[in-house]
Amino acid sequence: MTGPHETADGTEQRRTPRSHVAVLALLALAAFAVSLVGTHRLYPHLSANNDEAVYVFQSELFARGQASVPLDQETFFQPWMSGPQHGRLVMAFPPTWPAVLAAGRLLTGSPEPAVAMVCAALVVAVYGATRALTGRSRVALLAAATTTASPILVIHAATRLGYLFAVLLEATAIALVARARTGGSGSRRTARLALVAAGAVVAVLLTARPLDAAVLSVALAAFVLATGARTPRAVASVAGWGALGALPVLVAYGVYNAVVNGGPFTLALQAVGGNNELGFGERAIVDGAPTVDATPRMAAGALRLNLWELPFWLWGGLLALPFVAWGSWWLWRTRRPSAVLLGTLSLLVPTAFFFYWGNLLIVNGRLTIGPHYYLALLLPAAVTTGVALDALWRHRAALAWSALAVLTLFTAVHLLPPKLDRARAHTEAVDAEVAAVDAVRPAADEPGAVVILPAGPDGPWILHPRGQFANPPDLDAPLLYAADEGNDNATLADRFPDRTLYRLDRMAAGPAALDRQRPTVTPLAPAEAPAWLLHAEIVNTTGAPVVTAFAGDGVAATRCVLDTASSLNARYPVTWRLDPDGLVPTAGCAAPEAIDPGLLTPDRVVVGASFGTTSDLFATDRAEQRYWAADTVDDRGSPVGVRVLLPAQRVWVGLFGGRQIEGVVADDPALGVDPEPVAAV
Repeated sequence: MTGPHETADGTEQRRTPRSHVAVLALLALAAFAVSLVGTHRLYPHLSANNDEAVYVFQSELFARGQASVPLDQETFFQPWMSGPQHGRLVMAFPPTWPAVLAAGRLLTGSPEPAVAMVCAALVVAVYGATRALTGRSRVALLAAATTTASPILVIHAATRLGYLFAVLLEATAIALVARARTGGSGSRRTARLALVAAGAVVAVLLTARPLDAAVLSVALAAFVLATGARTPRAVASVAGWGALGALPVLVAYGVYNAVVNGGPFTLALQAVGGNNELGFGERAIVDGAPTVDATPRMAAGALRLNLWELPFWLWGGLLALPFVAWGSWWLWRTRRPSAVLLGTLSLLVPTAFFFYWGNLLIVNGRLTIGPHYYLALLLPAAVTTGVALDALWRHRAALAWSALAVLTLFTAVHLLPPKLDRARAHTEAVDAEVAAVDAVRPAADEPGAVVILPAGPDGPWILHPRGQFANPPDLDAPLLYAADEGNDNATLADRFPDRTLYRLDRMAAGPAALDRQRPTVTPLAPAEAPAWLLHAEIVNTTGAPVVTAFAGDGVAATRCVLDTASSLNARYPVTWRLDPDGLVPTAGCAAPEAIDPGLLTPDRVVVGASFGTTSDLFATDRAEQRYWAADTVDDRGSPVGVRVLLPAQRVWVGLFGGRQIEGVVADDPALGVDPEPVAAV
């Protein structure tokens, strides 16, 4: 069965049917709309991927004409994925994708339209690459349609991440090289211009995602060789025209690196420290972040999990894999150079990322935004699926229509809903925190405020793990967000004497409901005194026999076993003295015992009590009150007292099934602490 735009042997005329142009325009418009709706409804406060907040922050930097932030933000305000370089804090990501988002900001006031434009352009680029590789407009249209309907496009279109942008560049470069090498560009001059443009596109990809650019370059080289460029002169000609296009981009990138990162060949990730080299061993994203000992065994496990998850993010899921296989075989028979290109790309993407330790990290997010390092495989999957569907179409159109309907329905009903549900669950949790913080947002005529955010698993950073709370680069907003720096938080009152301090907590209804927590924002008041007496009233609310009092200031800690045969509601008063010399018991503790301060929450003052069958703090229920406290000094720098931020954070650590769960509580009858300011003597 042939259409009006096809010859009987299945080859296609050069002119694209108007109906195909119209459908392609509708697909691009659909991708554009999906992105705009998604960024405003699905992820209005960013996704759970911490990179997204960094890209958005860098785009705001660029929109303001800056590329780094002042070094004095290193304490309390350091953005995630940043590090010191030449007296400034530079960002870890290369400038390309943030610059695209910045252009969206400057043109529309928001980065989201730029994301939507990239999604629409990606659909067109997939069409162009497929048309150049297969010579068939209908195959290209089918590839564009399956790309548009893939869950990974729907979800990533709702984020400000740059992975779809990388696929756009890859598809564009493939389209240009394929047209130049297969005669689709027309004259020799046009073919050379296509190679120049392809070189520029690959160079742009290199500035955004170097490993992806390296993989694509090898795949394109294999394609060039497969199309007949086997003599050194022919290869040099193709490479030379490509290099001509790449050179201006690489020179501009080198200038940026020299100005911002300290050298023309110093990449952003190198400038901020850490260790992100290919291979195995100790790795860290930036200085100050936790390290990971990457091993080949871990890499193999991550590769297996990521590759298994990938089909569930593509149109048709596992049901589409037979079409991918059939299309690959058909392409090998009819368009071998194209099969070589796509096959090389499909093999090299997982191979390359096997040696990059970030492959271990994306496993954690594979269910929420997919195995996004492997997004380049979207193109081989789309092309081969389109080839198979087209082959089926030419033999039995009704069967092809049925396959399209079934796989699209399967995608819409089975593959996409769980991913949308996870996105909505994340957004609902973030919305609750945003609402709690907005409740204390100062009006324009009121003094400013600073909200101290809880430290994440990777330490005290802004943008991680709460990317929705971002400061402007110059800290020129009435509401600022500070990272939790422990006892140093008490010094924020010196830096911002006119601002109100707040603490963001996740608060449980009580010790028995630690699994049900809601965000709350508590105002803090700095209070200074030469010394403090912390009067603790401990009540055995559990009925456990062993009651232990403990306290620490982040440097030293003490434990006092109060009773080994306690009973329900037994009371124990204990007083601790806090001054510049430390924290010591002064009453109610007959036999104090020094313990490792690491047993307590580090870098803050903790007063608490444990209840159980032992004095082991890791095998008991615990009630704690945690304070941020810092020494005050005189003009000569000598400590003269202690500043405390009040009220304390009340925490219950419950033992559930042998595992401790921690939660902030509004009130806890097991422990009351009354701070009393006293003179130093």
